[in-house]
Amino acid sequence: MNITIDSLCVSEKSVVGRLLAKQLGFMFVNTFTSSKEFVVAGRNASINIIPDTDIKIVLTANLTIRIARRYLENYDDY
Repeated sequence: MNITIDSLCVSEKSVVGRLLAKQLGFMFVNTFTSSKEFVVAGRNASINIIPDTDIKIVLTANLTIRIARRYLENYDDY
């Protein structure tokens, strides 16, 4: 079984993917695969990476929250 997580940028799909993979004992992949027992996170992962995935999760996040996360990603070191 594979699980894909789709969402717009800065919606925490990688965080959710890592946690889900750890709970299920799956490998987390943040790019392309056709093997089984992976949790794959990426924009359009269930369309472009594994179109025949078993479980598709689509995340969303408030625009203000996404902007704040992106800002912290880019300017947290300053």
